[in-house]
Amino acid sequence: MNDCKEMCIKIIALFVHNQITAEEFTDLIFDNTEVFTDFFFSSTCKNIFGEKLYYDIIDTNFNVKEQCISIKTKLSDFLKKKYPQIYDSISDSYVEKIIEENNDNILTRILSKKYVQPELAVIDFSGVDSSEKFILKVRDALEFPISCTNWDAVNDMIYDVIFPKKIIFKNCDSVKGVLDRDFSILEEIMDKKSKLASSNFEIEYI
Repeated sequence: MNDCKEMCIKIIALFVHNQITAEEFTDLIFDNTEVFTDFFFSSTCKNIFGEKLYYDIIDTNFNVKEQCISIKTKLSDFLKKKYPQIYDSISDSYVEKIIEENNDNILTRILSKKYVQPELAVIDFSGVDSSEKFILKVRDALEFPISCTNWDAVNDMIYDVIFPKKIIFKNCDSVKGVLDRDFSILEEIMDKKSKLASSNFEIEYI
């Protein structure tokens, strides 16, 4: 199996097994358009409607839950039919192996964010004067997906993302008086994360 073909299958398998997000999947597709086009339009994929599947991916609005589920089901069926061994091999240990290989590519960097714990994140609230800016400041500093734009989505990240070993929130007093409710929600989420984390997680408010 050549490297480009293997990469395409690997990315699809990681997506259908929820190891990479829809946003990360589409970024990888569009950053490697020529490679994926060659893969889906190859003679072997044509025999199982690879061309149609490619256009289905392009036409999918991944922000619409029903469409995302639909394309994920189609891709799962494709892998089960054509590459069942790869489909069945995806697991946390498989992902860890990819990271350990330490290849300098975008897929490794994406997976490393999920499985390798950063040392420190510093979030400075100076100049933050709205709920939207507050949430985006947290989102961007912790490298959450772009789609994470509300507190429910931030809360979901405590289960899906590896947080840094330590988070320092700076200039907290500048937002407490203006955005009391948002700050309280943030504290609740961080408290919940602290309870979920058995170790290697520290929060400091200054």
